[in-house]
Amino acid sequence: MKLIHFSFLLLLLAGFTSCGSDDDAPAPAELEGNWTALTLEATVNSTVTSPNINSVATTQISGTTFDYDLEFTGTEFTADGSYTIAISTDLDGTTSSSTDTYTSVDNTGSYTASSNEITFNGSLFSLEFNGMTIGGMGGAQTSDYSISGDILTISQDETTNSTTGDFTTSSTVVSTSTWRRN
Repeated sequence: MKLIHFSFLLLLLAGFTSCGSDDDAPAPAELEGNWTALTLEATVNSTVTSPNINSVATTQISGTTFDYDLEFTGTEFTADGSYTIAISTDLDGTTSSSTDTYTSVDNTGSYTASSNEITFNGSLFSLEFNGMTIGGMGGAQTSDYSISGDILTISQDETTNSTTGDFTTSSTVVSTSTWRRN
């Protein structure tokens, strides 16, 4: 059961992390500068099937406290500070909840952006499982973004499917974070 829960957590984290790309296209100037995190909300619906397992999980993530800043400069970003995340998972009818506080977080990476899409090559947020920080999983993550006044909204709606041997996993991540320009 712990292995399945960990698998769901890894799928969830894939929605918040990324790595590796050599695309250095200039980003829109409107992103340049400093932003402070206001909200983080995510829902992950996952299934794992095999000849002996058919599990369904829904995970809700909500940022509850932020002292966390994001800076875009050129084609690089830095996200640092602290935040608290509440996580609730329903796995086959059994619910578990946790609240984790992350301090001294320092995530960096590169990014590219067009008029309404941003691709991160690095982690905006980090998560932890059994004392191990999980970050940099998956490939480059492309999200929609918009700026209204001084508010930046980053949204992602992604479905991933994977088969390894007899195990098939499917995960849909819908996440939104909002940031205020400093």
